[in-house]
Amino acid sequence: MFGNATSTDWQVTGFTEAEREAGDEAELLNNVFANGWSTWDIRYTPGRDSYAIDIDGQTFEAKHSASEQSCNRIDLELAGIFVSDGGSIHDFAMEVEVVWTGDEMAGSWAYADTWTLDGRNGAINIPAGELHGSTGAAGDSGP
Repeated sequence: MFGNATSTDWQVTGFTEAEREAGDEAELLNNVFANGWSTWDIRYTPGRDSYAIDIDGQTFEAKHSASEQSCNRIDLELAGIFVSDGGSIHDFAMEVEVVWTGDEMAGSWAYADTWTLDGRNGAINIPAGELHGSTGAAGDSGP
């Protein structure tokens, strides 16, 4: 999956101006799975109102809501603790609306978290973003 913010209203707290200028904020944002490439494995079990979603090897349960707009649309709410490769810990909540078209899916999302890293902490709020993905083995579409 590839995700990116589409809103300029995103906010990150927890950094001094000097830390921002040094690139610490950008480094943290690069570790958020909603931003950039990540590997998602989405599994649905018939008869349940949730999906199991593995994001970069970490499993989350996503509550599914039926869409009245399209049978191919999947509305999900997921939350949990995500630990990035960079060592940041994100207690996140994310709403995802995607349309599945066979081999691909695309849609929008909203993301918020509280994070910790190296004794620092803060919050990230990204009110709108987009997500694009395709089926295949890990690494087929991304770096």
